[in-house]
Amino acid sequence: MNNITTKVKKISSIQKEKRIQTCGFIGKRNGINVIKRPEMFDWFRKNGHLFFKDKFKYVSNAFYGWNGRYWETGTEFVDRYIYNEFDRLYDVCVRLDDIPLLRKAGEYKDHISSHLVWDWDDNYDKKVYVTFRNGTLGVNLEDRSFEFLEQDFDMNLNAVYALNYDFVDTMMEVDYWKKSFIGTYFLQYYEEYNLNQLQQFLASLLIPQYQPQQALVIQGDGGDGKGVLMGTLKLLFGNVITEVDPSRWSETHAMAALVGSVLNITNEAPTREISLDAWKSIIANDRVNVNPKHERTYSYKPYGKHILTVNELPKIAVQKSSVRRMPIIRTCKSTSAEERSVFFKRDFENNRDALIAFMLQGLFLLKENGFKEIVGDIEMKKEFIYENESTIGEFIKDCLDVTEKQEDFESVDELFTAFRYWRDDHAQGSKGITKVTFSKKLKTVLLLGDKKIEGSVVRKICGIATRGFSGVAINKKWKKNLQDIRKHGGIKLI
Repeated sequence: MNNITTKVKKISSIQKEKRIQTCGFIGKRNGINVIKRPEMFDWFRKNGHLFFKDKFKYVSNAFYGWNGRYWETGTEFVDRYIYNEFDRLYDVCVRLDDIPLLRKAGEYKDHISSHLVWDWDDNYDKKVYVTFRNGTLGVNLEDRSFEFLEQDFDMNLNAVYALNYDFVDTMMEVDYWKKSFIGTYFLQYYEEYNLNQLQQFLASLLIPQYQPQQALVIQGDGGDGKGVLMGTLKLLFGNVITEVDPSRWSETHAMAALVGSVLNITNEAPTREISLDAWKSIIANDRVNVNPKHERTYSYKPYGKHILTVNELPKIAVQKSSVRRMPIIRTCKSTSAEERSVFFKRDFENNRDALIAFMLQGLFLLKENGFKEIVGDIEMKKEFIYENESTIGEFIKDCLDVTEKQEDFESVDELFTAFRYWRDDHAQGSKGITKVTFSKKLKTVLLLGDKKIEGSVVRKICGIATRGFSGVAINKKWKKNLQDIRKHGGIKLI
């Protein structure tokens, strides 16, 4: 078997012209291409597992793939590897018009795909394995017990922390991390609810398949320890940490760095505008395109988490549905450089065992929450949406009366016309927003105010169906402005 595997391994490193002889699959009989050794494909089809040296492992009836950083338990990496490596085999099959061989290769791929670990509900809500340099910690989520295992090749399947872990029972006591230096920091700089949300999110890093939230925003003034916390996480996670700025999420070359990432950290995200499409793809767990240098382009579904530390909320046009997947929490304290100990960073990093205990106990909070979405600060989410739609908010304050009366009705055309003139009057122009987008944003901001607004509705005006908003009216000042503008030429409604 090892000999067969070694031969197949060579497929990826030889030229197509030489593959026929090297693989031993294809030969000629009376001038016709035939399969000389179909038993090689039969072996793969029947056994259903693949050991390309350090590329794959088959443990407990499931496949794991090495992505260059750690053993990945998902379909995306293995599928990608199969496509990249076995497309060459398909080329040979098609070139020789050998349908039976092509069919067997397809059966082999399907068999592998059907045995991949991805249904984490059946695997990770009961027990989680966290791997350190010196062994693996098994966390039983049902009875809250722990078991430290010696380094085991078959169990070494999760993200590897970049340090040894000296496991002691006292570390798993609820108050252990609270009595530590890091615990003192957390309790001083985060209110209880926000700290609970932070603990759950950091715990979710131990479960790559936990998908409800992909990003966490930590907002606060300077001097609140956000940077030191992120630096300590880098020390813990080592080379499974990436730092790809969200402003580059739309670049396919940059996205290659996120493949295999457990956590991507971004400091001060608002310094650049963020692509809405790229943002939605990441936090909604959609497939993204990756174009690594000197490799073929492919798409994959990233499951690494993202933490954005900001002094101000990120500048991005967001929707409620997008923010739902992105908890936002806020620090509650800020200290000047003179107030902080000169050893703050050193003491924080040296207290990493407490941070590990903090994260491990967060697994129990996730379990209690039923592995559902982490909510975050509701008011912060409202503020996030409002701040990013601040132009619409200013327009509402300056130009509209929110009466909540059903008899008051303004058409979208009329509102958009007023908005365009208002923006011109404020030297903001009207670039980058259409009438449809304006209508959606207006509805979002109006509904945030907890007013009795129906949103966009259709009414008949003079027998013509007209879409607009009930419960709002353009104020007297801007009614007069619109009349004066139209009297002097006006613009054509879009």
